[in-house]
Amino acid sequence: MKKLLAVIAAAAVALTLVGCDLLANKAGEGEGEGTKDEYTITVDATDSAKTPLADGKVYRRFMKQLGSSEQVAEFTTTISFDASDLGNSVVGLAFDFNKAWDETEGKAKTDSATEKLRDFYLFGFMASETKAYVEHYSDVNFKDEFDASEAEKSIGTSDDNVFGGGNWKAVKAGTDYTKEGNVYTLVISVKQSTPGQYDVYLGNTKLGTTKKAGNYKGTKLNKTENFAVGGLTTYVNVNKGNKVSVTYTTDKESVTGKFYADEE
Repeated sequence: MKKLLAVIAAAAVALTLVGCDLLANKAGEGEGEGTKDEYTITVDATDSAKTPLADGKVYRRFMKQLGSSEQVAEFTTTISFDASDLGNSVVGLAFDFNKAWDETEGKAKTDSATEKLRDFYLFGFMASETKAYVEHYSDVNFKDEFDASEAEKSIGTSDDNVFGGGNWKAVKAGTDYTKEGNVYTLVISVKQSTPGQYDVYLGNTKLGTTKKAGNYKGTKLNKTENFAVGGLTTYVNVNKGNKVSVTYTTDKESVTGKFYADEE
């Protein structure tokens, strides 16, 4: 009986741990480890025995949730990585991560199968060309769109480019990010001077203000009433033949709302 109770208890714990991870809210292939406030992911797109990328596939995407709440309104996250084997790959972060929303029906969308669709803003940085983008993606299906791909297909539908024209914006070392040898450090801050619109900063530079966010609102309890809220996730898009490890550190004091679902 004791053994049976122990097995039941272990299963209950396992189910609890799975249930608090929004991203089954994990998409693509990669590995991760870390603490609540500091998390490191590794994505390998080399042809190794451990993580083979089949012939004809050209890149590997990976997203993993940071925290466990979709109630983040404002935050500051530091992203650091060694670009020695990065090539033209992209490192970034997604925010305002939520279920895709049907404005006409006033409810969350699903596709024809069982996968729920997601919406989010994506910040991406290409170290090889020192440029960045901030775009909103709607109706993203993780199951299909995060498989290793044969072509540079987009995820979901891009429907808000924060820069207002062109996908990329040149950024500068020293002002927007720091670089020591091949190690890059990016500090991403997102604020809402106007509730429902995100102001996005890279270092001390304001990259722009979003137009699309705002379907999901915070609560008085979390001091985010009328603020747009959503989850945070890692993001990398690694070209075949390259690999990278990226560390994300989120300043708890910078978070408006809830970074973890069990926070008061």
